[in-house]
This record gives sequence, structure tokens and C-alpha cells, in this order.
Amino acid sequence: MGKQPSDPRQRLLDAGLKQFANRGYAGTSVQDITEEAKVTKPTLYYYFENKEGLFQALVDQAMDERLRLMRQAAPPEKETVDQLTDIIVAVTDFARRQPDLLRLCFSVAFAAPEEIPHGFKKHHKMYESFQFTREIIKTGMDRGVLNKEFTVDELTQSYFHLIQHAVVLTVFESKFKKMKSPCTLPAKVEPRRKVELFLKGAASRENSPLKKSHVKHSRPLIKALALITGLGLSLLSAQGQSTNVPPTNLPSTNQPPVEAASTNYPATTNLMVTNAPPTAVVSPATNAAPSLADVRPVPLAVRASHPELATVSPIAQDAHDPHALDLQTCFQLTAIRDDSLKISMEDIEIARAQLSQSIAALWPTFTATNEQQFLHYRNASNASFSILGNSTISGNRNYTSQSNVTMNYTLFNGGQNWNAVGASSAAVAAKRETLARDYQTIYQSVAQAFYDVLQFQGDMTIQSDLIDALQARVDDLKDRVSLGRSRPSELLQAQTDLANAKVTCEQQRGSLNAARETVAFYIGIPSSEFKLKETQKFPTAVQLESYLQRSGTRPDVLSQLESLRQAERNLSGAEGEFFPTITANGDFLSSQDPASNQIDATMTLEASMPIFDGGLIIGQIHQNKELVRQSRLNVEQLQRTADEDTRTAYANFNASAAQVVVLREAALFAAKNLEAQVDDYRRGVVSNLDVLTALQDYQTARQQLHNSNMQARLNLINLHVAAGIAATGPNADNHALPSSITATGTAK
Repeated sequence: MGKQPSDPRQRLLDAGLKQFANRGYAGTSVQDITEEAKVTKPTLYYYFENKEGLFQALVDQAMDERLRLMRQAAPPEKETVDQLTDIIVAVTDFARRQPDLLRLCFSVAFAAPEEIPHGFKKHHKMYESFQFTREIIKTGMDRGVLNKEFTVDELTQSYFHLIQHAVVLTVFESKFKKMKSPCTLPAKVEPRRKVELFLKGAASRENSPLKKSHVKHSRPLIKALALITGLGLSLLSAQGQSTNVPPTNLPSTNQPPVEAASTNYPATTNLMVTNAPPTAVVSPATNAAPSLADVRPVPLAVRASHPELATVSPIAQDAHDPHALDLQTCFQLTAIRDDSLKISMEDIEIARAQLSQSIAALWPTFTATNEQQFLHYRNASNASFSILGNSTISGNRNYTSQSNVTMNYTLFNGGQNWNAVGASSAAVAAKRETLARDYQTIYQSVAQAFYDVLQFQGDMTIQSDLIDALQARVDDLKDRVSLGRSRPSELLQAQTDLANAKVTCEQQRGSLNAARETVAFYIGIPSSEFKLKETQKFPTAVQLESYLQRSGTRPDVLSQLESLRQAERNLSGAEGEFFPTITANGDFLSSQDPASNQIDATMTLEASMPIFDGGLIIGQIHQNKELVRQSRLNVEQLQRTADEDTRTAYANFNASAAQVVVLREAALFAAKNLEAQVDDYRRGVVSNLDVLTALQDYQTARQQLHNSNMQARLNLINLHVAAGIAATGPNADNHALPSSITATGTAK
């Protein structure tokens, strides 16, 4: 076996061709194709949207390739005879290399409506080939090579059917050799001889039965040729496209095997047209009811419901997509854009500025002063005076100057300045812990939206599987109703369930779109331009137990502890006002004009102590004591709340994880029950309602398993946040279960 192509799209095309050619369109499920191609169902939906799109792509590919070969074989510079000959050579070689692809195209032309996709376009590509052939015929008529007694369209149709017939015989050649039939194919006719026959005709030139009066009969002859060619096409399609004719070599699950009476029928009775009635398989004449073989030994309703995916997550296919966003990436994008986090960062900067002011109060202050004084005397003997350039007026000075540097330093004030620094430092730490907690709550909000998208996305995948299964069930019931083995009411019930499933799917699509818009709001990427993937791992038992011990180190608890420390330092500062305040003041005289004395510097120690202020200080101390008591109560309450939140989240996660285990087992049993119910139904043991109920139960079990899995993962995030171990920064690693965790909950 050759190596499969690495391109998933090409693998899907190859697998689809094989399955459609062997089973027909109606008999092939999406699961059959994806299993053959070794890809997931979403991969097929990504490239082709659905099974119908894949089928259309295969037919378009065949038609496009055939037209390309025809154009390559018949360039305009060639003679008309060579063009017509080389076209037949090209298309027959193509049919010999790709018999399944050509057979698939031919089967479409004569398939029943239910055996081809709804809305399938089967004429537009064929029309292009016909138009190309018509141009060659028209050019040949203009060159005088072709008989102008016929119209361009008449000659084109005749030659086009000659091409089709050559392709039919080429494709049918390998099939015919495998058939047990006394008939043999006629001898091969070389392409040039076929063209000569087309050009010269079969009638004798001396005694031609065709006169000009008989030209008008050419159109019925052309139609007859098309009918004969169509018969050959239908024989080809009957080999792999028939869904209504039971295979005679497969035993029935309800009746003994039925063999065709080959001695009483011509050999061609084994080659039935696709739409031939099922009664063409005749059992020996008896008085018993006729035996009808099952049309699908493996029911499509079972295959389309994918029992093998009972425990496989419907979102698992994106886990390794490098372009998909995981929760950590979504959180980082949100942290960069979130305005509340930016406001919290500004609060930290404000607190740091206040800390700088408190630290500045610990240092002495120096001040440089320059004083310029201008004097005017009322009794001066000279009425005019000059301020600049003259220092005296009639013997009196009118200008003085003095420069000095002063120093002030608080030596002791009962520790008020140091307590202010401690309180400001605690405020900064509290703001930082608040920011860390804001990161964790934002992470929790993003996780909620993230898992909402994955939940609805998985629900839609499962619902699509249910729709495929119900559609297959409806198709199966149509066959059974036509065979008289099921009641029309059973078909109507299945069609009703199918319609309801489609309604539910559209509702889920709306919920998915809304959830994607929420994620888009967080991360700043349009909802149509991102995919999500789940990479979180579940914790070990040891890690899970350690979460219960970490609630005391949660950032909001630590923030409240810092607020308590701030209140205690404020209380100490208020109590310090009872103590005396000692300050040192210094004054250095750097210049003086005129010099009044010989003193250059002075140093003063000043002590002050409150004696009576009407109880102001006592009131401030009482207020700060109550604030300390309130902060302690807040810490105790928050510690109890954090412990309760952690234990509740711990219990919720344990319950959801246990539910996942139980639902996984339930999904397996539901899948087995569905297979058993369908098998019993084929034996006439149970009713159609039992099968539909089993089908609904199976898909419901899958959906419950998926939803429980998503809820368990969200509960794990809630546990991380409740215990305070989620990362606390835009670039921190929030992937589950870091091996080492710091006191603030940031992963090392």
C-alpha cells in the first residue's frame, strides 16, 4: 500500500472517492470517510463543510481534470481529425487511470434523488466540456472537414456521446472481467477508427439509405445513442452506488441467505440499474412470505452516531493546533487590555508616592533664603533719591541685603514619622496584593467564557453526530417502509426527531456565537478569527490535598493583613502625639549688607508637648483602635471565607471529576445499548421508538460527559482561584498545577 499524502484535504478526497465508489453516497457516512483518511470529523468540516461538499469537490475535480486533458490534447493549431482523435485518447487514458473517479461522476447522472446530495450541481461542469467540444466541431465545419448538412449541436452531441461511450467501455473493462457472465466485451476499437466512423459514417456511399430528407431523423438517433450510453453508465453505477438493491452474497440478519435463480434469468439480471425495485432479487417459489435481505448489514444509524467516540472529547481535535488559543494565552491577552487592572496599577503608584512622602519626613530640610529690603525716609533733605547705585540718601541707608541657609530636623516626635512610613509601606503591599487578586478574578472570568465556548462547541459537534445518525435512521426507515418492513408512522417519528435535533443545533449555534463574542471582548480578537483549545491537566491527589492548606495565603487575605498592619501603624502614630516633639533649627548667615553684628550662625533646639487639646488626641487614638479592631475582624472573616471557598471548590471539583468517571462509563453502556437496540430492531424484537430512544440516550450521555468534563475543568480553575494559587500577573504561567508555588500564589 502506498504512503498516504500528508495533506489532510487530499487524504479526505482519496478516502471519499474510495468510500463513495464502493458504498454509494447514501451508504457512506462521515465517520467512514474520516476513518479511512485518518483524520477527525472537524477536519472534514473545515475543508468541505459537510459530506455533500466533499462529494461535490470530487465530481468537480474529475470534470476539471477531464476538461484540462481535453484542452491539452486539442490545441487550436492541430488539424480537426487529430483534435478529435487525441481527445478520445486523453479521456480514455484518464478513465483507465482513475476508473473510480469517472464511475462516480457517471453514477450521478442516473442516481435516484436520495442517492445524491441535495442541491448537487451536476451539469455546469459537463456543460463546459460540451462547449469546448462544440468549438472544435464548429471550427471543423468552418474548415470544411465536417458535413454541414448537420447542425453544430447535432454533430457535437454525436461526438460527445462517442467520447462518453469510449470512457464507459474503458471503465467497464476491469469490472466486466470480474463478473461471472458468458458475455464478452467486443473487440477494442482504436480512437482513430472511431473518429473515421464518426466522420465517414457507416452507410455505403454508393447506395446510402440516408438522404437529405432523413436528416431530420438524426435527432431521435442521437437521443437513442445517449440512451444506450446511459445504460452503460447505469451498469457501472450499479456496481457501487445501489442502496435499494440488497446484495445477494450477504446473509440476512432476519432470514436465510437468498440466492438469485441464475438458471432462469439472463446473466444481465445481476447488473441492475440503481433504481431497480428490490423485488428483482427473486427467491425460490414457496408458499411462505418472500424473504427480503437487509439493505445495510451494518446500519448507518449506528455508524453515523459514532459509538466508538463514546468517551472521546468532541473538542480533542484542536488540542495540538498551534494556531488555537489556550486559556493561558487568552488570559494574557485579557490582562493586557483590562481597564480595571490598569486602575489597580495606578492605585499602587499613588500609594508608592505617598510612601515617598512619608520617607521624606524622616530627613532634615534645608532652605536657602535671600532677603532684599528697600527703604524710604520721609524727612530726607534731598527730595530725589536713587535706589540703584546709591546705598545712602542724605546719610541714611535706603537698601539692605541678607542671605542665609536654614535647617529644620525633627529629632523626636514619639515615632510618628516612622509609623507613617510603616503605614504607607503596608498600604503599598496591600495594593499589590489587591492587584494580584484582581488578576486571579480576571483569570476566573476569562476561564468561564473560555469553557462556555468549548462546551457549546462540543455540544454542536455531538448534536451534528445526532443529526447524522437521525438522518441515517430516516434513510434506513425509508428503505424499510418501501420494503413493507416498517410503518410510515415510524418514519414520521424519526423525521420529527431529526427536525427537533436541527432546531436544537441552531439554538446551540446561537449560544456558541454569544460565548465567542464574550471571549472576543476579553482578548480583543474578532470572534471569527480565533480557535480555542484545551491544554489543562487534572491534578494528582497530593496536589489536590495541598490546595486546602493554601487558602490562608490567598492574595486578598494577604491584602487584608497588610491593611491590618497599616491600621496598627496608624494607631501607633496617633499614640505618639502624647510624647514631646523635639526639633533642631539652624540658621547660617552667608552675607549681610550692611553688617549689623558679628553673628554668622545660630542653632536652636525646640521642645513642645501638648498639655490640653480638648481630647483631640484621645479621640484620634480611640478611632484608630477601632479601625485596628475592625481590620482584625475583616481578616478573620476573610480567612474563614477563603477556607470555605476553597473547601467548597474542592468538593465541587471532586464531585465533577467523579461525575466524569461515571458518565464515561454511562456513555460506553449507552453506545452498546444503541448497537443492541438497532440489532434487535432488525430482528423485529423491539420497535422503532426503542431505537430512537436509545439513540437519544447515547447522544445525551455523550453530551452530559462533555459538559461534565468542561464543568470539571472550570471547577479546577475555581479551585485554583479559591485557594489563591492561580498566577498573578499578565506574563505569569497559569497552566494548571505548577510544581512550586510562592507565597503569593505565583508559579515559579
